[in-house]
Amino acid sequence: MAGKFYPIRPTTVTDPTEITKAISLFEKRMTDGSDRTEEIRLGFQSGAALAKVHGRSDLDLWAAFLPAKKQFLAAFGLGNPFDGDGKSIVVETNFPLEGISRRVGGVFLRNSKGKLHVGHRGSVGGGKAGIGQKAFLAEIGTDDLVEIRDGDKTSKVIMIGALDAEDLPSRVHSFVTRVAQFKDLE
Repeated sequence: MAGKFYPIRPTTVTDPTEITKAISLFEKRMTDGSDRTEEIRLGFQSGAALAKVHGRSDLDLWAAFLPAKKQFLAAFGLGNPFDGDGKSIVVETNFPLEGISRRVGGVFLRNSKGKLHVGHRGSVGGGKAGIGQKAFLAEIGTDDLVEIRDGDKTSKVIMIGALDAEDLPSRVHSFVTRVAQFKDLE
């Protein structure tokens, strides 16, 4: 069997209350080590918006979290986000606010012991040819994908890390760096 082996596949978290709690914990974990927070202009494929950005110079990582109608936006980038106009997002790890949405990258998972994890479906739009989910997952390779129970389907996702893991911010940094390298941004 290719990929990481889990005796019982992790399961997608679908309950709105659980997702809201997981989002709060993820945001807290990612902002606790911030050494600077400012509202700046972030560039999206569809335009730009002002957002509160949290910078971590120890990881050369920044994050912005924005609630939206049907999903929670979690945008990440590398470098110093405060040194100029408009920063482009390397990758979004957005989460549905309820149920399952295979159209957004982020997914919360519960393993067989009840522990919550954050994963990514590999959707890494880049606005240019050759940048997308299929190509990124091929680049990642099957050894870094985990098979999950995803409602009535089985899916493969990139397991970033446990929400309560001390090294979660470092794991997110590694994931963002990998996306940046794939997009040839580094």
